[in-house]
Amino acid sequence: MLAPATQSSGTQRSRWQRPLTRNHTRYVGIDIGIDRVNVATFGARHDRTPTSTGNPALRWLSQSEFQLPVDPQAAPQPDWVDRVVECLSERLPRCVDGDRNIAVVALPTPWIHYQTTPKTEIQASQSQCDSMFATSIFQSDAHLSKWPVVTGTDQYVIAATAESAACRIAEAIASVGYHVQRILPHGVALLHAAPMLTSMTPSAVLLLELSGGLIALSNENGCGLCRNLLACGTPTGEQHYLDEIEPWLQDIATEVSATSRYVARLNGPIDTQSPILICGRAAHINGVDEAMASMLGRPVATWRYAGRSRPRRQASILDSQRSDSGMAVSLSLACCGIEGSAAARRRQP
Repeated sequence: MLAPATQSSGTQRSRWQRPLTRNHTRYVGIDIGIDRVNVATFGARHDRTPTSTGNPALRWLSQSEFQLPVDPQAAPQPDWVDRVVECLSERLPRCVDGDRNIAVVALPTPWIHYQTTPKTEIQASQSQCDSMFATSIFQSDAHLSKWPVVTGTDQYVIAATAESAACRIAEAIASVGYHVQRILPHGVALLHAAPMLTSMTPSAVLLLELSGGLIALSNENGCGLCRNLLACGTPTGEQHYLDEIEPWLQDIATEVSATSRYVARLNGPIDTQSPILICGRAAHINGVDEAMASMLGRPVATWRYAGRSRPRRQASILDSQRSDSGMAVSLSLACCGIEGSAAARRRQP
């Protein structure tokens, strides 16, 4: 269910590059967006040079994307969950018999409600979220995940989603052969995996999607404050240019500044020289990184995969790097699956 990832030490982080078993295990990130699904897979490549331990390295093996039968510009429909479940059952890549496919999943951003609350009021927040989701299109109780905004304070982030929708999604994915390890919030996955996948340790991550995104600030344990971002309001299926979306980017910059000020009141001044990592399909529009850096007065970098091995079907390194930001969530989810499996093995007697 929806749960934060644990932060690993530098020594443990390197273990994601090694296979955890000798059979065919795949680590799959399934990013369910508003109107499409991205899937990324890590696994062992036996046709490449093994590591110094004699085991083949874990590599980015494949990626795929397919559309959901949902109009991101229209108001949410009561059958939204039904459509997503049916599409996942029909179009997810099929698993090979005998392979073990460990999946970590992210739900559509509008399905997740974020708020901050004192630790003593978390139970009251559960009741409020139950009421909110019960009267929504989901007609469900809420499932809550929580973690500190800043380590050592009593202010917590609440990430709530519809329990019934999350269970139906997990069941649909499991029905075609995947072992669903966890459902993670986007910010948790992105901040946890960034040092391993991008060789950067950002102070914040911005998921920039024209249909709506997310801001997530880091803390000592990985992910801190998270907030949803407004949709751009322009058609998502068309090519866009910087001048068309600059007003939207300015609104996002205003939200980033306000969120940073809130955290600074809890934790002291934020290092304005620490980088902000941007990802999502809007992040690779020409000039977006420079525009965000100018608006924020801080370093901004576009999400790039730092590994050497890529899926063979990518046309060129330049094209693949331009698409990296759109695959950032699914790759991060797959990476968290590797870390989660490693942590489980370490806990075994």
